[in-house]
Amino acid sequence: MGTVSEYSFTPAGQIKKQLVIASQIKSRSDMTYQDDIFAETTQIAVADNLIRYLTDADVCNLINAVLADDKDKVFSSVEKLIDESVNAIAESEQND
Repeated sequence: MGTVSEYSFTPAGQIKKQLVIASQIKSRSDMTYQDDIFAETTQIAVADNLIRYLTDADVCNLINAVLADDKDKVFSSVEKLIDESVNAIAESEQND
């Protein structure tokens, strides 16, 4: 997914930044409690969006990629699903 510093200041970039921070929470001693809560809240929102809008076709594509032992396709499919969730949340936040 990348490092924190490589994300732009677009709404989707900021959400991705929070996902990276949430994944690093246990190893970061410089985070404040507020940073911790905001990162985890963002991670939960992306997960909720992903689960809510995941289709049978998405899951079947993942199953097929796993059965074909195509790790690159599995990774790219999951990354695409996460990106779609991030973009949906960013768009929703802009409309609020």
